[in-house]
Amino acid sequence: MAHIHIDVPEDVECVAEVEARAITQDVDGDYFESGDVVRKPALAQAEWVGGQKRYTVKAVLPGDEGHGVLKVYAGPRGLMHSNKLNPHSLALGLPITHTGTNPPYSFLTLHPTPHAQRHDLYVAQPQCANIALNNTFVFSVRQHPSSLTRLPEVTSPGLTGRASPNPFARPASAMSMQSVSAAGSNYTNPSQTSSSSSGSASMKPAKLAVQTPSGKIIRLTRKSEHMSGTNDGDGSSWETVIKIGEKGTWRGLVLADRSARWCVFAQWECA
Repeated sequence: MAHIHIDVPEDVECVAEVEARAITQDVDGDYFESGDVVRKPALAQAEWVGGQKRYTVKAVLPGDEGHGVLKVYAGPRGLMHSNKLNPHSLALGLPITHTGTNPPYSFLTLHPTPHAQRHDLYVAQPQCANIALNNTFVFSVRQHPSSLTRLPEVTSPGLTGRASPNPFARPASAMSMQSVSAAGSNYTNPSQTSSSSSGSASMKPAKLAVQTPSGKIIRLTRKSEHMSGTNDGDGSSWETVIKIGEKGTWRGLVLADRSARWCVFAQWECA
């Protein structure tokens, strides 16, 4: 597995993927490059260490391909509205190689959250895409304010004192916030969503949860120990322990910045 760190300005976001030539086998049992290109998403997450924002990128080659290129794309934070459409330009490419058998492995799916820009979230575990039924997992997320310098923008006074989110409302995707009213987040200008209603609000911790396939909301609780001064980075750590008792899609949720609605930021599958 390739594992790199990239220091970036606080207003930059990154996505990454691995590109490799597809390998196929002929009738004689010989392997050769088919000419097709195989792409596999890498895991690129923002975290803060020593007051500096950095991206931790983890990547594996698809299948048993022996070599490929890790491509990292970078651009202004907030432009990405879907993990299926990358608006950013290529920032760097690194060759990666592998020998021997490569066991199948995929990272969890991360979703952009244009309506929840106040915090940078780092999924510490589980980082695998597939979680096993009847197994117990610790869902752990580190959060840190996404900006240490920008002054917050004053929001509509009608949105102060928001109500608790509906635990039975199942967000279909990270874009579930499109139905928010005009007084809330402006979908056409995602850069505005990074602001908060007050200076103190911008430093409030994120509200995080895990949603089961049946729609149950399980809140993450903040760990008592502060994470500063450790190798785990700045910010605070939130976690919950869940025994996986349902098949289907499990989702990581974060509360939107300016509306009492959940946004999906992570996704796991249980087959």
